[in-house]
Amino acid sequence: MKMIFAGILLVSLLAAGCIDLGGLLGNGQAAPSAQPTIRTGAATARPTAVVTQTATAGATAVPSASAAAQINAPTVTPTPTPIAPTTQALPTSVIEVKVKKFAFTPSTLSIKKGTSVILRVTGEDDGTGNGHSFKMLDFGINIPVRQGQTNQASFVADKAGEFTYKDSLCCGTTNPAILGKLTVTP
Repeated sequence: MKMIFAGILLVSLLAAGCIDLGGLLGNGQAAPSAQPTIRTGAATARPTAVVTQTATAGATAVPSASAAAQINAPTVTPTPTPIAPTTQALPTSVIEVKVKKFAFTPSTLSIKKGTSVILRVTGEDDGTGNGHSFKMLDFGINIPVRQGQTNQASFVADKAGEFTYKDSLCCGTTNPAILGKLTVTP
C-alpha cells in the first residue's frame, strides 16, 4: 500500500513540476552527485526529512503548499510538566492579644509546632502617646498598634520551645517589664 502511495505521490509531484529528476540516469541509477530537488515557488530546497503519510485505496495524493515547509520543519519534543506534590493544609490558629500600659492579655500563649498562626493585636490604650507593639524576634513579628486599633500578622510555628514577646515602644519607666511568653510544643 505504501509503495502504491509513494508512486502516486511521485507521479503527482513530477506532473506538478515540484520535483526535478534531471540528475537521474535512464537506468534508474542516480548520478553520483544527483539528488531530487523539491521546488517551492521561486526557491529550491533539498529534502532533509522524510514525511510519511497514509492514504486509502483509490485516493489521489495532492501536495499541499505547506508540504515543503513541513519537510524542513524542526522537530518539537514536548517537555513533560512535573506534577506538584499534594500538600496538606497546616492547622490554623487565630490568637487574639490585647496590649495596654504595662500588660499583655493574655501574657502566656501555647500552640503546637507546625501550626499556622494568625496573630491579632489590639491596643487598649495609647501608652504615653506612642502606642504599643507586639514584637517577637524569633518569628520575625513586630505589630504596632494604637488605641482602639487591631493589626495582625501571620507566621508558622516551625520550631518548638519558649519564645519571649515584648512591647518595643516606650510607654513609661516600666516598659521593659511588658513581656509575654509563647510556648510551642512538639
